[in-house]
Amino acid sequence: FVLGHEVAHYGERHSLSALRAQRARATGAMLATVAIAVVGAAAAVNSPSSAGSIADATRVATDAIYLGTIASLFAFSRENESEADLLGFDHAAAAGYDPAAGGRLWTNLISETRASDDADVRRREARASIFASHPLSRDRLEALEERASAHAGGGETHRARYRAAIRPFLDPWLRAELRRRDFGQTLLLLDRLGAHGEDLGVVDYYRGEVLRLRRGEGDRAAARQHYENAITQANAPAAAWRELGDLAQRDGRSADAAAYYTTYLERAPAAEDRALIEARLAQTGQGRNP
Repeated sequence: FVLGHEVAHYGERHSLSALRAQRARATGAMLATVAIAVVGAAAAVNSPSSAGSIADATRVATDAIYLGTIASLFAFSRENESEADLLGFDHAAAAGYDPAAGGRLWTNLISETRASDDADVRRREARASIFASHPLSRDRLEALEERASAHAGGGETHRARYRAAIRPFLDPWLRAELRRRDFGQTLLLLDRLGAHGEDLGVVDYYRGEVLRLRRGEGDRAAARQHYENAITQANAPAAAWRELGDLAQRDGRSADAAAYYTTYLERAPAAEDRALIEARLAQTGQGRNP
């Protein structure tokens, strides 16, 4: 659906249309402004006592023209986005993909917006604006659901193939996602990624990372549990053992800390923090560096 949406922008030449619309509206606004200025100047000459009021009215009219021009350009952009959504839907459905997939995309985005820790982000979806370049997500969802209702069910999602394609990138993508520090959105995303029981080593590790960084009531114990869940999976990041080592060391469980640190160094022999972890391992007084 997303590729179909972007192809629709290209096929309908929306960027070129937007450029032409911008030039046409800017030219129209300039001519209207000049005309108003000429009329205002003439009126002021003929009525010197009202010159101040005429000048004020001229400025208000000029500002209104420019604001109207800008608003019309954003409206044009919203129309293009809506058209691209529907054409993208048609492309995806014609290719045999699930007609409901586009609607699910917007359902997910709406859910992520509502899950945000940032109140401004949560309010953003509820506000319409004449200066918005894109339609509201709920309006896009409704349009796609209406379009999908005219199609018979079925269609392919190729979910397993898609998941296999993104699997090598989950760890770096989630690391980047974590830097946003929007823990509500990240936890929702992780729940979605773990819904089918796949890649749980990576998913549970990052659940632990979210809770470790959030530092809310009960988060430390919950983070430990997620790290422990992660290391039972073959695809667990090596860092899960390091974090468990840190937690064990803070709790005074030196033997456990040493075991976790040792495993971390075995699984990540070229780790950038190797010297630091070796120092922590030495502090435990347990075992030997691998």
